[in-house]
Amino acid sequence: MVKKHSFSPFAFSPKCQRVSLLSPQFALIILLMIALLSGIVWQIGHVNEKDELEYRKLLAASQSSKSAMQLNSYTARQEREGVQKDIYFYKRGERLHMRLIADAAQLLLKQQDSHPQVVEHLQNVKCLMQEELYYLLPDGREAVLQPDGQLRLRSAHTASLSSSWSPESRLEWRPMQLLRFIEAETAEYHYKKDLLVANKVKMKRYAIAGHQLKEVVEQEKILMQGTADKVEFSLKGEEEAFHLKAYHFKAKLFGPEGRIL
Repeated sequence: MVKKHSFSPFAFSPKCQRVSLLSPQFALIILLMIALLSGIVWQIGHVNEKDELEYRKLLAASQSSKSAMQLNSYTARQEREGVQKDIYFYKRGERLHMRLIADAAQLLLKQQDSHPQVVEHLQNVKCLMQEELYYLLPDGREAVLQPDGQLRLRSAHTASLSSSWSPESRLEWRPMQLLRFIEAETAEYHYKKDLLVANKVKMKRYAIAGHQLKEVVEQEKILMQGTADKVEFSLKGEEEAFHLKAYHFKAKLFGPEGRIL
């Protein structure tokens, strides 16, 4: 007959003695297991001085890179109301004046890869812009200032008027200006490009007395009235290239008596 033996993992001898939970042997086994587990945890969780130094270097490099990125790429905004901007530019030697008026504006500065861009977004915009300064002579002809500083009759290739008119008669020359009046729902002024882009535009062109910019009144002589989806005007480039570019432009022209042509 075979004698059966019970087996316990806590037995230390082949005699298969049972170990009591309250015995010294059991306590020793528990202590050994705790020590072994603690060693494993210490190996996993402990960071030595070398590892800590490398981590701090990596963290510093990351923060430095982040700071450089923030310096090279950011956006700043400024809200304003009741904006008026007076801009002066030259065309064929003439100093001309443009005035922008807006109910509200947002000045936006964008920095991207060390290339700053400043754009002003305008709402409910009015723009008064001198297109040309000239003189109206007593006989009805018009004299225009040339790049050389001389006055010549419009569409004429004759000598300058300076030598053919006496100082007394010049007092009768009436200073005039061609003026564009623009109204737009929204507009953008790009400072770096000196570019104005207006959207949903109403535009009028007047002949007005004087060489100083002034508000348009209904009694002034209107030459043109129209609408455009978009209007662009750049103040940079060659002097002869100063002009307005209108997209999907529709206009009515008016004659000397104010009648539609």
